[in-house]
Amino acid sequence: MVRDLRDGLTASQRSVLRRLGSTDARSGRLELSARVVAGGDESYAAAIALAQPWTTRYPLLHGAGNLGSDEGDAPADPQYTELGLTPLGEAVLDGPVPTFFVNGPPHNLGEIAAGLLALIEDPVLDLHGLMAHVPGPDLPTGGVIVDAEPIREAYATGRGVLPMRPRFRVEQDASGRVSLVIDETPYGVGRSDFLRSIVEAVADRRVRGLVDLHHATGSPAVMTIAATMELDEILDQLDEHTAMRTLFELNIEALVDDAPTTLPLLDAMRMWIDRVRTAGLVDRLRALADRFGDERRTEIS
Repeated sequence: MVRDLRDGLTASQRSVLRRLGSTDARSGRLELSARVVAGGDESYAAAIALAQPWTTRYPLLHGAGNLGSDEGDAPADPQYTELGLTPLGEAVLDGPVPTFFVNGPPHNLGEIAAGLLALIEDPVLDLHGLMAHVPGPDLPTGGVIVDAEPIREAYATGRGVLPMRPRFRVEQDASGRVSLVIDETPYGVGRSDFLRSIVEAVADRRVRGLVDLHHATGSPAVMTIAATMELDEILDQLDEHTAMRTLFELNIEALVDDAPTTLPLLDAMRMWIDRVRTAGLVDRLRALADRFGDERRTEIS
């Protein structure tokens, strides 16, 4: 479903936020999902995504019950879950928030606010100048964009593919055994699917040189490397045969005047400013960045 450029929401998501905004959920209470989500499974899935921090960079909803998991588990039926507004969700109902740019595709709110402010100050700002403020996507699950050049191409055209891998660290125990410790899951890949890709590649002998793999829900995956193997050899095999190396599709597609439109980033930001401009927009962007901004999660190599 394509999100509207002005608020970054689909029609069904906007409907849920408005229903919650007219109830006690605005003061922190939760409402039964079945009461505030109209439509079928697709509408419910779109609403639940706004409450999943591994899916949405800045959740607009929070909830109770089984809302799914980063393991790939599906949420419970709407009769068994509850939803409410986060402070940022309330802010979306109160005035302009650049939700489109921070949640789809995911970016850092502080960086997007800085880019918009720079564009307001200098309407002829070019892409190079914008990327001094917005260097690239910032995904909910972190990770590393291993090649920066496709970012510029995607921003220039509105569409691109970025090579990704999760962050990892190397540890060595007292006996000299070397382990690869992976704390993250690639964005858009369930943790269970990610780990299964490694287990199956080892079982099929497409990946050789791993002597042990430990993983538990909520804990890092720890892979012990055989003493005869070099770290670079293992990484090359994992990149080629598992979900260790993935591709993130960066598509800047928005509903503009009710029509799905692919836009270069600069054009999208200029259009957003034109459509939501108010007398207090500069102050509001600064306030949003101060209140909701956080550190970048995704590295760019």
